Amino acid sequence: EKSTEVKKPDSGNRKIVGEAYKPTYNSQEQGVVVVFITVDKNGNVIAANGPYKGSTTSDSYLIQAAKEAALKTKFDGITSGGNQYGTITYRFELR
Repeated sequence: EKSTEVKKPDSGNRKIVGEAYKPTYNSQEQGVVVVFITVDKNGNVIAANGPYKGSTTSDSYLIQAAKEAALKTKFDGITSGGNQYGTITYRFELR
């Protein structure tokens, strides 16, 4: 089982539409993967890079699962301005 913590984009009050997409993974590895995201004005995550500062694992499988989940997460749109940037933190824990 895994838990997910989401940190909002740094530059505003944008909210996630629904819930943060939770990664699916089939691994016995654990750790934290912080993904740096770019969100366009329509609320789409258009880039996800990691591991970012704060990550505690370099496991490529967990990093890929976190990036894929981040790209499926949707934020509310904005009427003005450009892209916004922030992070999503995924904690992969075995329970």
